[in-house]
Parts: sequence; structure tokens; C-alpha cells
Amino acid sequence: MPPPSLPLILDCDTGEDDAIAIVLSVMAGLPLKYIVTCHGNTSLDNATRNSSRILSLLDAKNIKVIKGAAKPLEVHKLEGPDFMCGEDFLGKNGICNIELPESKYDNILDFGDDRYIEELVKRIKTEGPVDYIITGPCTNFARLCEYFGNDIKKYINSLTIMGGAVYVRGTRGAGIKNTSFERDKTDVPESWAEFNFYCDPKAIKMTLEAGLNPTVVTWDTCINFEVEMDYINQMKSEKVGGKFVIELMKAFMNLFGLKNKTHFELCDPLTIMAFMEHGKTIDDRINIITEKEYFGKSYPDGKGSPIRYYYSKKEEIEGIISEMMKKCGITI
Repeated sequence: MPPPSLPLILDCDTGEDDAIAIVLSVMAGLPLKYIVTCHGNTSLDNATRNSSRILSLLDAKNIKVIKGAAKPLEVHKLEGPDFMCGEDFLGKNGICNIELPESKYDNILDFGDDRYIEELVKRIKTEGPVDYIITGPCTNFARLCEYFGNDIKKYINSLTIMGGAVYVRGTRGAGIKNTSFERDKTDVPESWAEFNFYCDPKAIKMTLEAGLNPTVVTWDTCINFEVEMDYINQMKSEKVGGKFVIELMKAFMNLFGLKNKTHFELCDPLTIMAFMEHGKTIDDRINIITEKEYFGKSYPDGKGSPIRYYYSKKEEIEGIISEMMKKCGITI
């Protein structure tokens, strides 16, 4: 398949798997022009700093980081988990306490919350139609939808999103127990929402309703893309990006994964692979709840927004992971 040629924007809340998505995008030679940062996995300042330093580590001096939204469109005071992950999960800096050198480049564009969308719009218009990938909350893109209105279809060639738990239990949402949820035939489990959608469901709803028919990489598929510590310990790389990815995976496992008997999840780099057409999509329609009860829950809805639901067959998973690591300069 030919490599993508249109300018690419990556919108992320740079924690551990977003960091790998950045490495993968750069090392795979994607035409990445801008990273737009967002609240989510870690603070906006951490996400911006992490993105800047990773680009510097990779000598990607022509890619700029635009500092984006620090909070969701609507902040809900829920009884359940906070919007941000705890420090026990991703460390104090979002990348499992790995300290990267300061950026060699002046690559952060900080226009403030009142101007960054206008400046981002200018750059999108200058670049022409762009491909857009979101691996964090959709807050920035929802604000683009507000700004462009119906014209957004002129400027966004394709949209790829990581988020949602459509047919499986989610990772967020607790403390509200009600078995009368009529839009499902079964009771809603305590954890009903995927993290990115939970962070800003209003933004997701606006994004889905923009009519762009996005490719959506949901938690349903991501749960099949994870690697164990034994697999990570076999990884080797002579490239700076590959070495960083291995170090980051080990740091996460030592900080959180091993004691909690979990593995390293590859949700965000998988989203990059989906953009590069590794795997398959089927047409589907989904909706999302923005009210307090079951806040952030995504569900199949025949009258909902059209998406391309990403999936992969079991026999393809190992090959996609292997190709992902290969593109990051890693051998097993």
C-alpha cells in the first residue's frame, strides 16, 4: 500500500502509549506536521513537554507541538474516578517517570487557550486537506468542529480516533449502579466507558456528528493488543526511538503492570497502524451518552453516527504487533 501523502496532525494526551504513537509516526515516515496536545492521561503541561522532548529525541526538528485544551468542554463533578490517571499509573510526568533531555528545538507553539484553535485553523487551511488522528480526548477536534461548522469536511481528509468501548465493558465509570438502562438488553457493568470518551463525551458527540465517518479504534479491539513483560524483555534496538520505546514499556511494567498483573496496552500505536491500513474496518453506527448517568458510555445505535469500526482477526494480531515494533526499530 502507498504511504499516506497528505499532511498529518496527531492530537494526543501524551502519556505512555501516546509516546509510542509519536515514535511510530515519525519512524514510519508519516508526513506528520503538528502534534496538538490535550488534557487526559496527564496534565496538559506534561503532555506538551513530553511531545516536544520525544520529537527532539528523534531529531524531528520540523514537527511543531501546539499546546491545546487543558480541560474538557464541560467539567462534570462525578462520584467516580477523576478525569486524569493517577501518578501510580503513569508516574508524575505521564511517561512513567522517565526523564527525557530538554528539547534541542524551539518546537512548542503556545498561543493560550483563547487563541490556539484560531492558530491551528490557520495552519490547517495553509496545509490544505489534512489527515487527523486523535489518541486522547476529542476536545481540540470538537472545538475545530465549532469553528469550521459544515466546512470542516473541506479541510479534514480522514479522521482516526482511539476511544470507546462499544461491545465490551469499559475502563471508567463507577459508583452509579442502575440496572434499568434500556438501550442495552443487558445490565450495564460498573465500568461502562473507555477513558478517552469518558474524559469529554460532549466533544466525542460533536466529533461523531460532524459527518466525517471516522475510523474508530475502540477498547473492544485494543484489549487484544498487549504485550507481556517476557515479550518486552526480548526486545532489542540500535535506534534511539526503539530504545526509548523499550525503556518506556519496562518502566510502565515496573511501576504499575507487574504488581497489578496487567500487560502493556498498545492502544495508541495501534491507532497509527489502523491509519496505515493494518487491519480491517466495517461500517457501524454508534452513539454516546453525555448525561451524568452512564456518562461517556458508547453503544451501538442504528440511528447513531456512522463510523468505520476497526478490528483485526486473531491470526493477524501477532503480525500487526510485530510490524509495529519493526517500524519502531525494534527486533524480537
